[in-house]
Amino acid sequence: MSEIVNQSLQKIAKGTGIVFIGSLTGLFLAFIGRLMIARYWTESDYGVFSLAFVVLNICVVIGTLGLQDGASRSIAYARGKNESEKIQGLISASVWLGLAGSLILCLILFFTSETIAIKIFHEPALISPIRIFAIAIPFSTLLNVLVSIFLGFGRVQAKVYFQDILRNALFPILLLAVILFNLSFTGVFYAYLISLVISCLLLMIYAIKYLHSPMKFTAKSAINPVAKELLFFSLPLLGVAMLQLIIAWTDTLMLGYFKISADVGLY
Repeated sequence: MSEIVNQSLQKIAKGTGIVFIGSLTGLFLAFIGRLMIARYWTESDYGVFSLAFVVLNICVVIGTLGLQDGASRSIAYARGKNESEKIQGLISASVWLGLAGSLILCLILFFTSETIAIKIFHEPALISPIRIFAIAIPFSTLLNVLVSIFLGFGRVQAKVYFQDILRNALFPILLLAVILFNLSFTGVFYAYLISLVISCLLLMIYAIKYLHSPMKFTAKSAINPVAKELLFFSLPLLGVAMLQLIIAWTDTLMLGYFKISADVGLY
């Protein structure tokens, strides 16, 4: 019994160390990306990016439907009870519920971009960035859901490699291309979109290979009894995630509403 406990503690310590290093690396790479935007573009441009980034994050959190936390917990619980069939159902439900929610948010944000940019933030320059980031919602959501699935299997490497490091490393690299080719500021948003798309697609390939069965991702298999259970468990977690997001970004949102984008960038 003590040997099992020791092995579990070692696994937890190893996983925690990997996540800690990955998170620090990801934060550093993300900081470099932000630093490049602040260095090569104006305060107003940086403010536009910050506002569009907040809007994207809010939509991704809503589109994920709380599955970022709910899926990992549900899969881990099912693994503990050796319910392999339920695990397959949870994987399918997580992927397709996340895709459905994110696609709805994608369409809503795309077609309301003008209203959000002008009526809320009084910034016409936000229209195109919001539309570009709207396309990023399904990819960012799927990235979060797949990472959550792997966490349910106790595999933290997927989060570190694809979400923390790869995504945040690709963005400054693509930004460098935007700078070298002297592209417009819109290229910054396309760079972020491409970094998400590449990270998401590579994680999908990794997930299919690891899970050994593409049937787990078919739409038909997603219609299963555990989908309702998973959704009801995850939705309250969505409320918690929204509160955390609002607390984190209230200052940027308020500045964007009451001030101009240059003030947001300066802040």
